[in-house]
Amino acid sequence: MLFIHFAIFAIIISWRDYQEHLISKRVTHLALLSLIPLLRQSLLEPSLLSLINFMFYATINLFSGRAIGRGDIRLSLLIGAYISAFGGDISDLIWSNVISWLACSVTLIIHLLKRESLKGKRIAFAPYLFFGVSLFAINV
Repeated sequence: MLFIHFAIFAIIISWRDYQEHLISKRVTHLALLSLIPLLRQSLLEPSLLSLINFMFYATINLFSGRAIGRGDIRLSLLIGAYISAFGGDISDLIWSNVISWLACSVTLIIHLLKRESLKGKRIAFAPYLFFGVSLFAINV
């Protein structure tokens, strides 16, 4: 059931982010609330991982001149909860984020090799965040 929940919300959130560069507050909150019954343990660990991930992305946003959108910051809460739901800990959360950032970097390098200007280009980051979680979930 957890994989179905993950797949549905990953597709919905990623598709809208790709199409409109928006991550819906309502959909993210619905995903978080509907994930609670699927958690294997208490709410403490998912809450901690979510908070750590949120603080990480909020800090990046603060020091990067708002390069990361508020939707991505909000989505970081859900990503932390998913990592915990799949049985992960802080090292798995870090690993998932590194994979997400590397995948996004490869895409940007491809754009640069095509000699496309990245100035003013917006990146839908939600698919990369879900990609990192999905690689973790597959390896569990």
